Amino acid sequence: MNRRTKYLFLTALVLIVLTQVVVLHWSLEAIFFVAWFLLALSVQHDSRLSAAMGLVFLAACPFLLIAKKDPVAEQAANYAYFFLAIGVLVQLEEMVLERFGWLNRKLDFSYLWLPVGHAFHRGWNSGVAAIDQLTQQAYQKLGRVPPVAPSKSSAWLFRCGVALVVLSLLVIVMIGMSSLLNANQLSHMQVSYDFIDHLDMAAHPIPPGEGEVINMQNWTIGQETHRVLYQSPAYAGSSRILYQVAVPRQSKLVFDVAMDPSSWELEGDGVAYTVYIVADGITHQVYTTYIDPKHNNADQRWYPNVIDLNKYSGKIVTFIFETNTGPMGDFRNDWSGWGEPRLLQP
Repeated sequence: MNRRTKYLFLTALVLIVLTQVVVLHWSLEAIFFVAWFLLALSVQHDSRLSAAMGLVFLAACPFLLIAKKDPVAEQAANYAYFFLAIGVLVQLEEMVLERFGWLNRKLDFSYLWLPVGHAFHRGWNSGVAAIDQLTQQAYQKLGRVPPVAPSKSSAWLFRCGVALVVLSLLVIVMIGMSSLLNANQLSHMQVSYDFIDHLDMAAHPIPPGEGEVINMQNWTIGQETHRVLYQSPAYAGSSRILYQVAVPRQSKLVFDVAMDPSSWELEGDGVAYTVYIVADGITHQVYTTYIDPKHNNADQRWYPNVIDLNKYSGKIVTFIFETNTGPMGDFRNDWSGWGEPRLLQP
């Protein structure tokens, strides 16, 4: 492809991105994946790249769930789906182009990343050689004969090490970036609905079940003080609060979960928190977690959560906040609450 064609393509790509930003007001994720899809379809590259990136995000999901970053894990799963879908579509496109001999018609920008690729290969070979040398030294110290082809096992060990480092960095970056982006975005949004202010309009059992308590409190954990929608589950196992709300456009459900600090030294096995949204007669579970600050010191804090509600924009839905006893069914001192639950919109 000549230089003029490349400039036309880049100009069209910039115009598409500007349209998404200025006219459609799409999110950064949507803009990125549309641009990535167009680049993957039009530019010569290793078509396995998108699929590989999807698998990396998919592999990060279990670690994010272990870290109790459920919203970030869901985001990583979405990214994995998009990358894998793009990878499959690009593979199909290249099969068609190869069938008709048109594969070389894709734009060639390889000169831009060849230096990086060469540097990567040099670093990779140096890493494998270092692992190979360390392996041979270890065999010599043990008085054993090294395998005939140690470089294969060294390359395998190096791949595993690189994979672990990449996954660790990805998890850390996703958690950090998610927190920064959410904080920046939320700082420019205003409250459209406060669930605590509308507690008298919520639906919940009257009289409440035995052991169930629902009211408004104030808790201070660390240096943060929040108003709390206090919801201690009933001895029978659970408590539910229902709100019927019209969801504004581009709104988000924001809340923290925690247990009353005065319960941390008491008996019990923690509390499970779940949020459901009922829309068009279908119940969707949009959030669930379990914390036990009585036995896990890491849970002695606020857990902030942000849930995107774009799919419910303009609809009248029912929000269901549910707390439940822990896995052992122990209802003792389940003093649980939702910190400042509210809807935010731009």
